[in-house]
Amino acid sequence: MMFMARAIYTSWKFPLAYFLAHSGVYHQLLKNVIDNVIAELLQIGLCPKMLVCDQGTNNQSALKSLGINENIPYFQFMIVHTYLKIFEITYLDLVLKKAIILFHSVI
Repeated sequence: MMFMARAIYTSWKFPLAYFLAHSGVYHQLLKNVIDNVIAELLQIGLCPKMLVCDQGTNNQSALKSLGINENIPYFQFMIVHTYLKIFEITYLDLVLKKAIILFHSVI
């Protein structure tokens, strides 16, 4: 499992955390790691906008525990920050990145 920060306006990207697991990661633990990574990014002054992951069952369960579903494709962190959730689709990622640059807004 890997967490990476990636810039929207430039080609900058930086690995944040890397975990090796013997089996799947329990969804509540994954939710806690997501919360911790976002908190650390905010603490150092970065402003994350999206969470991208594959459609693994543990990822889907963790996203449900964050309150994400078909009708609400985003979640709030500390009530102040809102993050859009998308599944990993390379072409969709490029389209969204261009849309964010064009419109300067995620939601």
